[in-house]
Amino acid sequence: MKDYDDPEPEEREEVNEELELVKTVLMFFFSKRAFQGYILILVGYFSWKYTDFLKDPDECYKARSTFTTTLSIKNPNMRWEEFKGVEMRGLVKTIAGDGKKEIVRSYDILTGKPAEATRKYLLKGFINSYDTKVKGCIESVTVLAKIRTLSGSKAVLNESRKEVRLKKKFLSSEEEKANPRKLRSRKCTVELTVDPIDPIAQTAQVPTGNIKMNCS
Repeated sequence: MKDYDDPEPEEREEVNEELELVKTVLMFFFSKRAFQGYILILVGYFSWKYTDFLKDPDECYKARSTFTTTLSIKNPNMRWEEFKGVEMRGLVKTIAGDGKKEIVRSYDILTGKPAEATRKYLLKGFINSYDTKVKGCIESVTVLAKIRTLSGSKAVLNESRKEVRLKKKFLSSEEEKANPRKLRSRKCTVELTVDPIDPIAQTAQVPTGNIKMNCS
């Protein structure tokens, strides 16, 4: 009597072929070479997701910006015998990303050379303009100024006898950093107004004035 639970030879052969196929696939997926491939895929994914690996430089890295600083002295009163000039110094900072890290550079605004610390310059003319070629997107500019006198007396500038600090930050938010306009050249005008001399003063006078900076 025929046993209906026992498959035919052809059926058994077909089942064996399917089992061999499954065995081959499993051996492939769990082989040493496949395991090494999984490791490489995982390393590549986490490197791309959580590190700067394979990331391209940003737009700032290729930018070659120009920063223009103009100092103007408004209505200078030439009767100020004590007025020697304006002592000014400052830095312009840029940022860029090379795909791995953020690059921050500093430039002296008056010489245009890379610098970490500012140098002091005495500016005597009524209009002084400087163009600084920089690498990267212009992130901020800081200007420090004070009036110099012939006698060495401390002049009053912005109601203070100390050095005046003027700062403008261009990329202060993620939205601004993502804006293509950040690549445009920047301009800042530093304007000094020297107060008139008091003709009826009975005591010696030192220059007083106000300084401000407008940037675009």
